[in-house]
Amino acid sequence: MMKISILALLILSLASTSVGSTERIDDGADSAKAQNFLKLMNAERMLNIGKILPLGILVADRDGKQVDLRSVMHGPVALLKFNPGCPPCVEVFKYAQAHAKQYVEAQGASIAILVVDSKDAGPYVTTGGRLDVYSTTSKLEGSFLAGEITPSVFFLDKDLRLVERRAGLTTPESMLRFPTVQ
Repeated sequence: MMKISILALLILSLASTSVGSTERIDDGADSAKAQNFLKLMNAERMLNIGKILPLGILVADRDGKQVDLRSVMHGPVALLKFNPGCPPCVEVFKYAQAHAKQYVEAQGASIAILVVDSKDAGPYVTTGGRLDVYSTTSKLEGSFLAGEITPSVFFLDKDLRLVERRAGLTTPESMLRFPTVQ
């Protein structure tokens, strides 16, 4: 059975409650929007599973130099894709920044950050060499990392094959937990 995060349940419950004493949300329309969002989130979680990260996804490193993302990834890696205008994304980034050493040591995987739709990595910088931060000025439409939902995490094995993708609503702790190999 699929787990739905507390935040998803909160969104669904808010879609059916009143906003104020005199104003009421259109239950049907907002509930449908929440359901559509959950469908999109689950669909994105299945994109490109089992495929290898391709060459040709150009990103800027923290010095502004254009690099091919595949050439700088060393698996296993958890690649966090986020938009700086997204509050949940910023929270997940802060969590990753504060806990990078713990995750790298415990999971044997590196963590890379991809700041999407940004001119530069701005305040999103590495701390102690535990996070590699890259940025792109595009939304990555049509690429291996495409998708509308942020934050998203791509878990790539040692061969840079996508083994799991988590999109959207989850806690930072569970979002960055590398999947266990069975």
